[in-house]
Amino acid sequence: MRFRYSMRDTWWASNLYGGAELAYHRQRLVGADALMELFRTCSEAEFRVLFARWHPSGNVERYIQHLDHTTVLARGVLARRVASLAAKNKVPGVTLRPSLSSRAQCELMYGAMLSKYRKPFYRAKLLSSSGPYECVCVGVWGVGYNWTGKLLARVKRSL
Repeated sequence: MRFRYSMRDTWWASNLYGGAELAYHRQRLVGADALMELFRTCSEAEFRVLFARWHPSGNVERYIQHLDHTTVLARGVLARRVASLAAKNKVPGVTLRPSLSSRAQCELMYGAMLSKYRKPFYRAKLLSSSGPYECVCVGVWGVGYNWTGKLLARVKRSL
């Protein structure tokens, strides 16, 4: 199964949804706990304002999914954006923790993904899907190394 945050049928597999990216970056960033909590708890209207602040050139509609009687926000995009800016020293008071090995990063993300897929909605989606899983984002988490896809398969085995 190929997935990406913007794919119609497989958006739920992206770490931007369900709290995985937030949990991951909460561990990677120093001085961002209050900001991560704000991202985790914001309403849709607040999400739109925060998105415009942290990702002014982005299209917020790509990160909002409307389901039957609820709206799901890709809150992780805000965390990822803050981390990207913090790496360039562009977020006052927020820094990245010292470099982690690839293995340590994967273990942090595995824990975050496991927490996400314990939630009934995401658990049902994952258990009803078929592998192999391929994240089509660019970088080590997707195309090339596909760490996200490998971790997703590991999470599914552990559920």
